[in-house]
Amino acid sequence: HNFIDGVLARQNPVSNLQSAVRSDITNHMCDIAIRTGETLGWDQVKERVIGSSNALGMMRRDRRAPWTQL
Repeated sequence: HNFIDGVLARQNPVSNLQSAVRSDITNHMCDIAIRTGETLGWDQVKERVIGSSNALGMMRRDRRAPWTQL
């Protein structure tokens, strides 16, 4: 709701993109920790899981053609 009001009024929303991404990462980390049964670490600088190759592999998935990984 606030996003649409912000667009119409040409103002910034209450929450910025960075806070949304951080929230999303937290959700993904919790889900992966539950699925793997592992305690996970997060490198904030590199923005990647540390301490688990299983979990690291779950942070991305294969994309359908014609899209590719960066």
